[in-house]
Amino acid sequence: MAAEFISSLRDLIYLSYPVKKGSRKSGFDMAMAHVIDSITENEEGLIIAYKDIQIARGPLSPIEGAFSTAEGDQVSFIWKPKISIGTAEGNDIVYIVMYHTERKEYYVFSDRKRSDGRRDLNLNETGDGAFEVWTFTSTYDCVRFSNSVYNGTFAVNKKN
Repeated sequence: MAAEFISSLRDLIYLSYPVKKGSRKSGFDMAMAHVIDSITENEEGLIIAYKDIQIARGPLSPIEGAFSTAEGDQVSFIWKPKISIGTAEGNDIVYIVMYHTERKEYYVFSDRKRSDGRRDLNLNETGDGAFEVWTFTSTYDCVRFSNSVYNGTFAVNKKN
């Protein structure tokens, strides 16, 4: 279950999960262990506690954002840049990771900077359904990352 959930993000996690010097575990191994620890059981069986998942770890200042109301075929993810607070810089890259829970597919958007404060999504990029959403940042050169922030569930109900 954990492998199915995280395997598609392998390359991203190798970048975004730091490895301590001398460790025999890769960043992916550590992320996988974290996912395994977040699996719980309820009356329906085993489930992943998405709020406990960390896709990235690091000292960079994260962002916290929220989706605006969809207008037509577009929805916006908006955050406060908070530049010069902690380790935040305007040219930090913002990552928005959306996981479609039914299709078990990821959509990763990393084409905006912290200073932009907004990423418009065309709903044709993702389709309908429920998405679990995380955000995190990296320096422009992808050397340092922030901890990921779980932004909750976002439902897309596109009307044709």
